[in-house]
Amino acid sequence: MMLVLRSLKALSNGRKTEVVVPSYTCYSVPASIRKAGLAVRVCDVDSATLGYDLRQLERMDFSNVLCIVTSNLYGIPDDLPAVERIASRYGVRLLDDAAQCMGGRADGRFAGTFGDAGIFSLDKGKNVTTIEGGIIVTRFDEMADALQAETVTLPSSDLSRNIATFLKIILYAAFLRPRLYWIPTRLPFLGLGSTVYSEEYAVEKYKPFLSGLGIRLLDRLREINEIRIENAEFLMKELEGTPNLALPSPGGNASPVYLRFPVRILDEERRTRCIAELNRSGISASSSYPGAVNDIPEVRHGLRDEEARLPGGRTLAKQIVTLPTHPYVRRNDLVTMIDVIRRECTMGTAFGIPRQ
Repeated sequence: MMLVLRSLKALSNGRKTEVVVPSYTCYSVPASIRKAGLAVRVCDVDSATLGYDLRQLERMDFSNVLCIVTSNLYGIPDDLPAVERIASRYGVRLLDDAAQCMGGRADGRFAGTFGDAGIFSLDKGKNVTTIEGGIIVTRFDEMADALQAETVTLPSSDLSRNIATFLKIILYAAFLRPRLYWIPTRLPFLGLGSTVYSEEYAVEKYKPFLSGLGIRLLDRLREINEIRIENAEFLMKELEGTPNLALPSPGGNASPVYLRFPVRILDEERRTRCIAELNRSGISASSSYPGAVNDIPEVRHGLRDEEARLPGGRTLAKQIVTLPTHPYVRRNDLVTMIDVIRRECTMGTAFGIPRQ
């Protein structure tokens, strides 16, 4: 993402310096913006779709905006045609962040192919993973040339980092199954199960020995995503109607691939109990990002007053629980997720109404 933003900055000759992001998204997004020497602007989110509040996005001041960044969280595409239309109307660039949505579609087009450029992550836990790295795509020669100018200057990884990456792959593959996932989450160098804001990360060329693994998995992308979709649809069907619970609501023309299955538990105490019980049961339930983008100290001080007050990201950060959907998840794991969530969300509730 940082390379794309630097390229867009070069193409604009530095005339515009702001990048719009959703108030609830991965912390690496604002970190990459700041690392690229640009300023973060925040637009609130729609709690049902998890994407932009489009009415608020329409009302933003784009006079100094270089780029809008999508999110496509958990493999659920944003309303990408609508965001693309807004970017075009106001003459700003669009970076389609499909880090979590490889294979997802909106209006029949793949996430990551809207706007000026798109990115896909190959990091841990993604649709296709080689532990680290990513893919940049663009349809425009001018953009490709600018990206090429940025990438040729990147350093190569040294031997010690290559060895460390190889060991991470072995450990990650060995303990991916839900009942064993607690082991890698307690190995801090793998960076699983936690989200920390940091602008201090290595930017270097992709390790050649990882490409073979990436290509093999890319050939299986459709198969992998079909399993994720099947698992998510089972969860959706079985959890429908559960009190104190809101299920994801993708836009009408979205075809999600459900990197993880996000639910919103509307009572914070129930949510805390649910996450703890799921993890005790061997399910890697995650609270995802610990706060809104507009509450990250490094970002907050540069925001406009109205952006600092936006509530949507804060609400999602207190409600979201994400559940695993990958091919190692078995039917009994899904049943465990359903039983725990139903129990925690209905405890103390009569006919869907919380007891006083």
